[in-house]
Amino acid sequence: GDMAKAEAEAALSGNTGNQVTSGDMAKAEKEYDDLVAEISKHTTKENMDAIMNTVQREREEVIDILSREGGDMDEVVQRVRMRTIERRNELIKQIEDAMQRGETDGSDGK
Repeated sequence: GDMAKAEAEAALSGNTGNQVTSGDMAKAEKEYDDLVAEISKHTTKENMDAIMNTVQREREEVIDILSREGGDMDEVVQRVRMRTIERRNELIKQIEDAMQRGETDGSDGK
């Protein structure tokens, strides 16, 4: 119901004391920001948008599952993440192939 959804939202944004501490969230956010910065150096705007969309979709998927089925957030995140990793490995392969063919935007010449 709405209550479960609110709790899931709170858990994901680090407002609940149960599984995720705000310290954990801050660390995760930092790692995430670093990752995003790193990826954006090596990819096009289009790829970046695709990645951000994935993250957004994962987040909504996690909230959705938690509000429907409840359960442990970490476990649900794990499940959603596994599905995304499958899809992402395909994408990464495509990106790497493209990079080897020299199709990167070459903005910094590296």
